[in-house]
Amino acid sequence: MKRNLNTLAEEKFDVLVVGCGIYGAATVREAAQRGLNAAVIDSRDFCGATSANSLKIIHGGLRYLQQLDIIRVLESCNERRNMMRIAPHIVHPLPCIMPTRPMSMKSQQTMAAAMLMYDVITCKRNSLQDAEKYIPRGHVISKDNCLKIIPGINPDNLSGAAEWSDAYANSTERLCVSMVRSAVDAGAQAANYLKMTGFQESNSTITGIRAKDMLSGKEIEIKADLVILNTGPWTNQTLSLLDAHSTKPIKGLALGMNVIVNKEFSSRYAFGLSCPKTKDSKERLLFFMPWRGKTMIGTYYRAHNGHPDEIKVTDEDIELFLKDINSAYPPAELTSDDILLIHAGLLPTKEATHNTTEQANGSGPLRDPKLSNHPTFIDHSKTDSLNGLLTVVGVKYTTARGVAEKTIDIAFRKLKQKPKPSISAETPLPGGDIKDYNGLLAHAELNHHPEYLINNYGTNYNDIIKNSENEQDTLKAEIEYIINEEMPETLADLMFRRTSIASAGMPDEETINKVAEIMADNLHWDAARITEEIRQTKSVQFPGSETF
Repeated sequence: MKRNLNTLAEEKFDVLVVGCGIYGAATVREAAQRGLNAAVIDSRDFCGATSANSLKIIHGGLRYLQQLDIIRVLESCNERRNMMRIAPHIVHPLPCIMPTRPMSMKSQQTMAAAMLMYDVITCKRNSLQDAEKYIPRGHVISKDNCLKIIPGINPDNLSGAAEWSDAYANSTERLCVSMVRSAVDAGAQAANYLKMTGFQESNSTITGIRAKDMLSGKEIEIKADLVILNTGPWTNQTLSLLDAHSTKPIKGLALGMNVIVNKEFSSRYAFGLSCPKTKDSKERLLFFMPWRGKTMIGTYYRAHNGHPDEIKVTDEDIELFLKDINSAYPPAELTSDDILLIHAGLLPTKEATHNTTEQANGSGPLRDPKLSNHPTFIDHSKTDSLNGLLTVVGVKYTTARGVAEKTIDIAFRKLKQKPKPSISAETPLPGGDIKDYNGLLAHAELNHHPEYLINNYGTNYNDIIKNSENEQDTLKAEIEYIINEEMPETLADLMFRRTSIASAGMPDEETINKVAEIMADNLHWDAARITEEIRQTKSVQFPGSETF
């Protein structure tokens, strides 16, 4: 895919999607695959903010049984299956366990009943042909087995554990970028680093937008019959480009933070542990997930005050999160020196969080604001008497495709066009036409091809292998493939969102310099640009926090 601002400025689109996290990417893919002339832009890189900074779990909806929200259980389970179908190289089953306690809502009896109910409700979860995608029934295990899987947890008041399977994405970033590629393959236009600066309006109708190229400074206008805002935490700021009275759906924002640490607590299982309730702190559930020989742990939440661009992780955030982690799992004994990479993003909340970042006693940030749990659709013709504009605020990574389908259903109605059926749940992403994942992996292993290439690129890994003869050639071939196919504009784009090079922490100096040199050769960077790209990449606090 190529970044073509001239085409964006010259054509008139049926649908223009502004914002390209997972919701924007899924929406433009949905639109293009259903025959609409579509485009997507983002002021940063694709998947350059919250969508990248997740715990990587593709939830099947088990947790919604607690609220008896059967509709969300089914929706999540179906979308988990769809993700495994269209991206079998990226999304895989994940065995999980959670300790059980006698005589409580987390007793073995209660958890066994919940998993039985879940298994009945989701009886069609295993309709995929690939055996690797099998999601077994949940069950309970003994106290001894629990202690073997999670060594060192307090055996007092422990009755065993509940065991079930969910799914995870080995790269939520590649999943998002692959959706953009899929949209472009279906005829869409896409551009990163193109910032919307205003709306075009005529007779109470939005006719397009104005945008500034953050790379060259060039300003363009993009015409569209329908503008769809998928700008996530920036939604209110984007709508402020209209008059001050337009509907603003974001009530408040929360910082969500996950960390990758240099210790492996389990090579196979993700496990959920609660930090005990104290007079100063509520009980919080944390998930410990195996990640590339390390562990990813999440999630820490606190209220965010101010502009979304001002997101940062403070020393206090890290201190409080580590305190929770070590309370939940004392054998971890983590310090800030153990943190390899921080993931941080902003999520919408149910209530306003401004002026509430300090607790009532003034002792620190407001923890655990109530997160929004349903997507928001705003048709501005109904709320603001303004045609040609639709705003969507998503909340869960797992259900982005399903929300995109509903969004484009609305788009067809607004465009007064007969809707074509959705094919996004069945159509594989680039490299995802895989019937037997384990068979593909075995074939690659037999030929001494790196497993990570399969997990990142699926069947497209052959396009990389054919241009390499050794490990150094493979790195060069991979980077050149990405430059040709996936529109990285910076070193951080490539290291954080296109490859797995920095997925478990910043690599060594030699690797960073090597990757920068290969990019420079292909993109014609001079020495000053190379130095600046390396500096910015090494100074990143968390992926997406870099500036360009």
